[in-house]
Parts: sequence; C-alpha cells; structure tokens
Amino acid sequence: MPDYSTNDPKGWCGDPSRGAALGRPTILGTPEGVITVRHSPLDRQGYDRNGTYFGSGQPLFWYADEGDEVDAMERATDAEDVARELREKYPGSVVKVGESLKLPCFGAGEDPCPEKANADPEYGWDLCEYCEWTEQEEEEETGA
Repeated sequence: MPDYSTNDPKGWCGDPSRGAALGRPTILGTPEGVITVRHSPLDRQGYDRNGTYFGSGQPLFWYADEGDEVDAMERATDAEDVARELREKYPGSVVKVGESLKLPCFGAGEDPCPEKANADPEYGWDLCEYCEWTEQEEEEETGA
C-alpha cells in the first residue's frame, strides 16, 4: 500500500522553517498495481496530517498507486466519486477505496496534544479523547 509521507513536501519549498507547504506534488504517470483512494482529513485550520496546508472546501482525498507512479490529491464529495473518475482515467487499472488517513490530534485550545495522539472521530474530527474533554472543561469554566 502506498505511504502518504513518501511525497510529503516537508514545508515551504522543502524547508519547514519557512512555513507550511501549500499542497503536495502531483504525479500522474502510468499506474503500477492497485490505485488506492483515501480520505485525507484536515484539522480546523486546514492542515493535513503532515502539516501541509490545503485550506477549506469539499472533502480532500489522496490517491496513489503501488509503484509510486501516481500520487495526487483531489477534492470531491466522497471517495467513491474519486474512484469512479480514476477508473475512467486509467481503464484497466484496479482502483479501491481504503480507510481514511489518521489525523494527529489538534490539541485543546492553543495547547498541542500532550499525548501526541491521533484524532479520534468519536471525540471530534481533530481531537483525541483527552483533548476533547479538556476543551469541554475549558468551555464550562469560561462559559463559552
């Protein structure tokens, strides 16, 4: 299965000290093996799991093949829409929908997640259980 971190731009122009990258490189070669489509959730500020900025809009999906010849992002209503388009674009290729990528926990308020956990959709799309409870406690204390 392809790895989302393989073509991670690692910051603006490849330098994380200069800020976040805006999007990822698009590689549209001849697919080798199965093409997998996965939802790439974004945190509340529009960043993916690698810290790359995508902003807001329709859900974001990443697709890649097993041979590193295809690797791209696309916004769509759902993963099946992307898979359908890819089957048309690459006739004869096997296209499957995989599970969503994991999003790191955003943290509570302005504080990063002390547990460095992955977000758990049960507790908010970009929070782990600990940070969800911490945010709730903060809201109760401030009345927000």
